Amino acid sequence: MAEVIISVVLVWMGLAGIHVLWIDSARSAAITLGVIGAVFCAANSYKFLINRPGHPISIVGSVIGVVAVIGLLVQVFDWRGFPILGNSKITLVILGLGIITKGVMGRFQGVLKPVAE
Repeated sequence: MAEVIISVVLVWMGLAGIHVLWIDSARSAAITLGVIGAVFCAANSYKFLINRPGHPISIVGSVIGVVAVIGLLVQVFDWRGFPILGNSKITLVILGLGIITKGVMGRFQGVLKPVAE
């Protein structure tokens, strides 16, 4: 549940314009959340992909991960002309919802059985 708390706090800070350490805008909050999301993904989500690569949860998680990486890159390089993800506030909300969704999906890890060799 740490991913839910961290996502909600960072989205709130970014949208409210609260200044804490290096987070002073929606863009800096989106970049921070994107990096934290990548760490959470590396720590938890790859187990799905290794155990059941064709499972719908793995596919949805991969799509969310690709959108999150694109959103992170758009914000890091400040590509304002990029549709939807060029807006820092929208990207921040999308990243937050994606991390929360992947965290909830990660709770179903015990449901999946590893592929037989």
